[in-house]
Amino acid sequence: QLIDGLATATGSKAASFASEIAARSTHSAGSADRVVLGKWPGYINEAKANGGKWYETSENFFSDLKAKVGQDAAAEKAWMVNEAFLEQQLKSGVGKIQFTQEGLKHAMENPNSFSAKELNFLKQHAAQYGYELQGLAFVKK
Repeated sequence: QLIDGLATATGSKAASFASEIAARSTHSAGSADRVVLGKWPGYINEAKANGGKWYETSENFFSDLKAKVGQDAAAEKAWMVNEAFLEQQLKSGVGKIQFTQEGLKHAMENPNSFSAKELNFLKQHAAQYGYELQGLAFVKK
């Protein structure tokens, strides 16, 4: 079970489990040249309606992880998976990584939210993969 591995592993082994979970939690509809991020479930609805990739773990992922390691460690491990997803998308060279307007607003108003962490991660790392921020999106140059 990947969640068990993520819960108990550390270092590069934990990163490996996180990467596998991220890959299995990547979904797409229509155009796969756009990643949609934001507040749940709006970003998923946007990707499904207008095409794009999105990150969505299984329904019980967080509760199962929390039961194994507690709230704080589960949040850290869950972010590790989310970060792996973002890195996978940057490395793949997807054309655009876009926030929904609601998601960007949520990130600005909730600096500890995963939306804010996603935005900060992309601000710190997207340029090294050839992306620049244009409005609500990081666009591949």
